Amino acid sequence: MRKKLLALGLLLMLFLSSSCSDSGSTPSTPTAPPPQANCVLTKDPLIVGDILSGYWSISGSVKNIGDGVARNVKITFYFYYNQTDTVPFASAFSYTTPSTLQPGQEGTYYIVKQIWVSTLYWDYKITWD
Repeated sequence: MRKKLLALGLLLMLFLSSSCSDSGSTPSTPTAPPPQANCVLTKDPLIVGDILSGYWSISGSVKNIGDGVARNVKITFYFYYNQTDTVPFASAFSYTTPSTLQPGQEGTYYIVKQIWVSTLYWDYKITWD
């Protein structure tokens, strides 16, 4: 029993001495997260197709609703034959004008793509640096 108490006493002394020593470091102060951009469509895009020529035009606007700057803002549209398809048969992209969006700023895009379909299902993705 005496050996156990001695071992526990030594461990307690080591713990207390390490927790009471000054390591010389200053406590860290919390910092605010860096500003981040967040670009979204302002409304559904205008999509117009011409069945005779096969050309579809897609236009709209993107807004940076974040608190950081969005550079090289790019919108990519993915086109599907059916609503249930998971793999697109075509895609097209455009950079916004202007391509750099400040917080609260909007940019426009315009895409023309030749696709020989009478009904077009689509999805999109917006990326930026």
